[in-house]
Amino acid sequence: MKKELWFIGAGGHAHVVYSALSDKDNFKGCFISKPDWEDQFYGKPIYIEEPRDKSALYHIPVGDNRSRQKLAQMYAHLTWQTIIHPSAIVDPTAEIAPGAFIGPGAIINPHAVIGAHAIINSGVIIEHHNKIGAFSHICPGSVLAGTVSIGEGVIVGANSTIIPNCSVGDWTVIGASSTVLSDLGADLLCVGTPCREKSKTSA
Repeated sequence: MKKELWFIGAGGHAHVVYSALSDKDNFKGCFISKPDWEDQFYGKPIYIEEPRDKSALYHIPVGDNRSRQKLAQMYAHLTWQTIIHPSAIVDPTAEIAPGAFIGPGAIINPHAVIGAHAIINSGVIIEHHNKIGAFSHICPGSVLAGTVSIGEGVIVGANSTIIPNCSVGDWTVIGASSTVLSDLGADLLCVGTPCREKSKTSA
């Protein structure tokens, strides 16, 4: 018997994740922390309460990295479901940690490692031997060439490119349509082509 699947969160990104479910009958609803104007999500209930069923599977379809991390830590006792869109291509040698999301049209090439609760969004290409840290978000259309290392909580903005062998430190934000040609440190806001530090980020 298949386990029930529940979302913790019901915002915009949850719609993208829901569209990726191959077995929507197994999806039972959402838990949220505060009242919303809707009480249903694709015909399934939205509960304003704590998830308690440890026998079920859960996913956090929340786009904000800090919020996703906070929820994962708050409910660390739960079992996390990785969700992969049917149109995504994932090489069998790739490693994908629990709670990650692989979006429509994404490509995960050989020996890539995707961290827990990371988001690999629509049309992203993750090349061979990439390492994507937990709670990171690789936004739509981005291309990460071979042997790129992405730290925890990083945002790679939409349609960005990172050339081979570059590393990006924890919680750095890369602006949309940037081109990363060299290593970037942690806790930075970086933009442009070539991508350069613009300011520090705050936790």
